[in-house]
Amino acid sequence: MRFEQGAGAASSLLAGQRLWRPPSYDEATLSGALDDVESVLGLWQGTPYAELGDAAPAVAERARLDGLRLTALECRAALAMALGRHAAVVPDLERLTTEHPLRESLWGLLATALVRAGRQADALEALRGLRTVLGEELGIDPGPEIRELQAAILQQDPALEWVPPTSSIIPVEVAPARPEAQPQPQPEAEAEVEPSAEVIGRADELARARALFDEVAAGTTRYLVISGDPGSGKTHVATSLLGEARRRGWRVAAAQCSSDDGAPSLWPWSRVLRELGSELPVDQDAGAQDEGAAFRLWERVVGLVQQAAGGQDAPPLMVFLDDLHWADGPSLRVLRLLTELSTRDRLLVVATWREDQAGPWNGPPLLADASAALTRRQAARIELAGLDTGAVGRLAESVSGLQVSSLHAERLRERTDCNAFFVVEYARLAAQRRGFTELLREPRPPGEVGEVVHRRLARLSQDTVAILRTASVVGRRFDLEVLARVSGVDADELLDLIEPAVAIGLVRETAPEEYQFAHALVRD
Repeated sequence: MRFEQGAGAASSLLAGQRLWRPPSYDEATLSGALDDVESVLGLWQGTPYAELGDAAPAVAERARLDGLRLTALECRAALAMALGRHAAVVPDLERLTTEHPLRESLWGLLATALVRAGRQADALEALRGLRTVLGEELGIDPGPEIRELQAAILQQDPALEWVPPTSSIIPVEVAPARPEAQPQPQPEAEAEVEPSAEVIGRADELARARALFDEVAAGTTRYLVISGDPGSGKTHVATSLLGEARRRGWRVAAAQCSSDDGAPSLWPWSRVLRELGSELPVDQDAGAQDEGAAFRLWERVVGLVQQAAGGQDAPPLMVFLDDLHWADGPSLRVLRLLTELSTRDRLLVVATWREDQAGPWNGPPLLADASAALTRRQAARIELAGLDTGAVGRLAESVSGLQVSSLHAERLRERTDCNAFFVVEYARLAAQRRGFTELLREPRPPGEVGEVVHRRLARLSQDTVAILRTASVVGRRFDLEVLARVSGVDADELLDLIEPAVAIGLVRETAPEEYQFAHALVRD
């Protein structure tokens, strides 16, 4: 059968290749193989042996052929990516992962394509989706290759970058670089962070953060907190610093705190320790109710981190804790204990949290305690504000691949209030529609942006949402007196209703009894 032979040939060509490593073939071989796969897939016509119904032999053969077709689709995506067509394969891979959610290789290809298309955050979200599916459906974690890919994305591993295939007909063998063979940068020659969609408009913030590297290398422990509104780019800045640490030859470990109430205690620290080659210590006093037993466990975790930081002859260590506002109590206690015990370890700890969830209104008390402990250790703090108009235009151009006029950049700035996430979502849609003009004329925000706003609104009471809806009719800016007249609600009661929206960052108080929606999209 021609289909079976062709699908088998495509599979053989990529056998043994890593998901995110460039295939070791020249451009002509890859292009020819892609043409062959396209031809093979063109042979597929409807359901095989449909006329035989549900006869057992027909069902078995149908399943086998469906598997071959899926393999051919997977090979087509891998070959297209090897030729640099990353953005083009994303829609197909998104559809395939929806249809076959347990096939890890498809998720790996999707994440790799997203990274190379400038969508690093979406790549991490895809892999988190895979982990959730496998956990809920099978009770297992993703395999080692997916875990390695996720770590590479978090650390901005240069191996993720697309390498154009050679034009020679001689296959090129790509071998992973050995850590000991990597050149060590001189202390005075600071490695530059390459411009990318993730760091556009953040040069000053990155420069301030990178100044900490020399202090740590000299033999001290430093802490950095990156905060801001959702979508402001906290994780992107931090992952750029991970890449900086790797370029300097440092050890790195990264973990994201989970918003899932079912996440086990000390979840982020267990991920950090695993990346450092250790495991979370077993509580030898399990079952004991005294506070001392828990404290001794936290102390052992801190000890393992300090051990990984090493002495003066070992490379420094960077630990990244993302979304600390979601951390469980014991994880925050470990961080606080680390600030007390680690002073001369060559260690840089970077944490991110959302301003709307770290304040007194929504922030857990233990997060406030951890913040106070970081303040006592003179932690550097970077609060990410909105991007300026120029950065908005450059970010939109980087993501969409389209030219962005100064008028469009200004319209984007007004529409998104300079929020990086919202800019990226608009740029992605503009790329699909081949332009910004019509998109920016639409009265409603893009779907994904609307979902983010709706999730935040869902945290408010129905009475508060009703008042915000009335205020949105008044305008993006509104004052208490006008809102009271329009809504018929007493001014004192309005203050109580608006305060929660201010606390989570949906509304800003610009002057006494004067307010403004944080984003034009929130008002929309």
